[in-house]
Amino acid sequence: MGYKIAFDPSIAHIGYCIFEGGTVVDIGTLNRPEKHRTYHAKLEWVASVVHDLCCDVLLPLGSTIEKVVIEDFQAHTKHPTKSLLKLAAAQGVIFAMASWNAQSVFFLNKGKAKKEEAQLLAKHAGLKCDEHGADAYHLGILAGFDHR
Repeated sequence: MGYKIAFDPSIAHIGYCIFEGGTVVDIGTLNRPEKHRTYHAKLEWVASVVHDLCCDVLLPLGSTIEKVVIEDFQAHTKHPTKSLLKLAAAQGVIFAMASWNAQSVFFLNKGKAKKEEAQLLAKHAGLKCDEHGADAYHLGILAGFDHR
């Protein structure tokens, strides 16, 4: 049995939730250090942390990464175009890095689900995480990662 990872992408914070056998084994947020100020440096940081999580943390444990889900744009979003372009770039970098290690990588739109719903789900499950980790957990549930 392998890992399944859900990512809540961003240039500044990447929420993640790792499932194994339907159970959450790790959840958290990777926060970009302030030293990465240029757009290029921010994308390099995204690539680096996803690579480190997949290659340096999970694969040495002797398991595979079965699936990775990345949150897709929500159609009703009202973010400025520049922010959406940065998000799209972060999604692309996560997709590329995860594709090297996972058997399947896909995008999933959470629809009109609110951040508060994700936080309530995480709290109900007894998970200690911030809003980005909670969003990744919610995404993993929608992807069916909480089932064996």
